[in-house]
Amino acid sequence: MVEELVSIITPCYNGTSYINRLLDSVLIQDYPHIELIIVDDGSIDNLLGFLQHKGYFDKFHKKGFSLYYFYQENQGQSVAINLGLSHYNGKYITWPDSDDYYKSSTVISTFVESIKKNNIEIVRCYPTHVSEDGREWKTSGTLEALDEEVFFDCLLETNFWFSPICYFFKAELVKRVLDNTIINSKVGQNFQLYLPTFFYGRLMTVKDELIYYLVRENSHSHSKRSTEDAVKRLVDIFQLKLSLIERYHLEVDNIVLERLRRQKNNAVMSLLVDNKRFMDVFSYALQERYLSFYILKRITKRVFLWER
Repeated sequence: MVEELVSIITPCYNGTSYINRLLDSVLIQDYPHIELIIVDDGSIDNLLGFLQHKGYFDKFHKKGFSLYYFYQENQGQSVAINLGLSHYNGKYITWPDSDDYYKSSTVISTFVESIKKNNIEIVRCYPTHVSEDGREWKTSGTLEALDEEVFFDCLLETNFWFSPICYFFKAELVKRVLDNTIINSKVGQNFQLYLPTFFYGRLMTVKDELIYYLVRENSHSHSKRSTEDAVKRLVDIFQLKLSLIERYHLEVDNIVLERLRRQKNNAVMSLLVDNKRFMDVFSYALQERYLSFYILKRITKRVFLWER
């Protein structure tokens, strides 16, 4: 571990049309000790050639920063993150998505100073959402998150924003809690990184919008899925949360676990209702022994609108 070095790990898949914004935003940082580790998850758009052609390795070297490139066959973000976690050297660590970027030159130094001054292990900021055509919309005014509730907000997905570029960690916490590795899973890599560290670490929020979170219509998180795939994803994330609670000995009482189960069931059944899969709703309700008045209301409303 290199004293004062900030490690930025960025998984990337076919990102040559947008990763330059992240790279350029790192290059303008006034913090003097940064390494950027790009993990190419089997891209087919010649990411390495793009980095070489645009001179990014030289730009980072001239700035006094380091830029590293690693390639793996397409295996998903969790495997890519693990590869990055096996190569970083910093005292601090963050793992932004390759399409997000920093708003100003002082973001990294703000994160580092916040950790030092407040004797904490995690710092976060608010995001500014931006569309592909450059339209911005603020989010901080709609959030009322409490630092001490971050673990439960993340677990229950309430008052919580997921973009990893907003979060910045002391590397010793990631090493101590996660042993610099996460489960190889097709879903929920951010839950794996967040939930254990939030439970065991101390966090504070810098109440400024310091980063841009790019909302792309064709991104992985916003892509259209079949109903079956979408249902499976909701169930898989629920099961992953339970496995993380057990794996890392996270203390969650039965009331919260029941609320988590109800959320999952309502989300699955709402999805089925939206797709007019009414018989599947009742089959799922029988399987889970759960059916809420909220879902019955949604079915009635949907059938009424459908018949009209």
